Amino acid sequence: MAILKMFSFDYSTDLGNMGLESSQSVGNAGISGTARTGPGGLILWSVAYYGGGWFRIPLGVNATTAWIQGAIYLDSVPTVDNTIVTATEGVSLGHISLVIDGVTRGLKIYRGAQLLASSVEVGLMANARSWYFFELYIELHDTTGRVIAKWNGTPQIDFTGDTNNGGSYISYFAFSVMSGVSSYDDFIVGDGSGTVNTLPTGDSRVEYLVPNGVGAKTQFTPSAGVNWGNVDETGIPVDTDYNASAVTGAVDLFPVSDLSGNGLIHAVQPVLRVRKDDAGYRMIRPAFYKPLGAGDTPRLYGGTPQTVGDNFAYNRQILEFSPDTGVAWTTDELAGMNFGYGVAGGGWIGVDAWIGEYTP
Repeated sequence: MAILKMFSFDYSTDLGNMGLESSQSVGNAGISGTARTGPGGLILWSVAYYGGGWFRIPLGVNATTAWIQGAIYLDSVPTVDNTIVTATEGVSLGHISLVIDGVTRGLKIYRGAQLLASSVEVGLMANARSWYFFELYIELHDTTGRVIAKWNGTPQIDFTGDTNNGGSYISYFAFSVMSGVSSYDDFIVGDGSGTVNTLPTGDSRVEYLVPNGVGAKTQFTPSAGVNWGNVDETGIPVDTDYNASAVTGAVDLFPVSDLSGNGLIHAVQPVLRVRKDDAGYRMIRPAFYKPLGAGDTPRLYGGTPQTVGDNFAYNRQILEFSPDTGVAWTTDELAGMNFGYGVAGGGWIGVDAWIGEYTP
């Protein structure tokens, strides 16, 4: 797999449940109203107000090759050096940092405290109240490492040499409050493996597609109302608003809102918020239903089964290829597809789900 995680910041305001480690618990990180796409972006409050916010994206693997891309909103033009992101080993050892130069408004790459390279252009952040898009690719090595940095799609730095600051892998991408930056959006993280998306994908959006009607199967029992109405919310979901089933193989499916991008789809990420309400081993899997699939026959596919715990938590999977065709997703395929979830084993589970898709 190349893409590890994707974040739109549109479907939840609970950063911990989204899989981020953050200072949200002390009030200085959260979801803001400033968004590049969709209704939400992530904000870190300034030092003047709360002492500085931070968040970290765990890769979930220890990688020697890793990349990240995303959008930042400049409320004001930086006048001092600011670190956009640092690739770290654990929570304390910083390998490579992408930095805004507060004088030239260009980019700089550091290994620890050692400056490695500067951007070929200056004045990259000349306009306040504007969105900018960055891409950072890192190969970690003592002598033949590589760092590539792009800004708004234009290559700025391509460094080859020592990129290892005394460790052996990357496990986090870390962010802290920046002067002038008020919001983040559309983050995608990868590890350079696989056959597609081995490099950053370029300026792209992470788009949340909300369930919006009755689908091909409605086999879970709603706590109230209709099934799709219990899984179409944004923000922190209400635990009394859910669908549940004790039947292995039971499935809920929903049509979703249309994509708004240009048609190139890099991956689809089902996001399910689930818990079990009984003792024993329980599993759930995302479900995909194509009324007319390969060979023009209806097809129902299940994603990889995942264990369900006693407390509500998010289950995510990245699918870079369609389970129907085995190749890249297409807009036509998604236009007629239902998404949902099914009981993959065990007994009673409750589901409070979002189904997210990604397109530039």
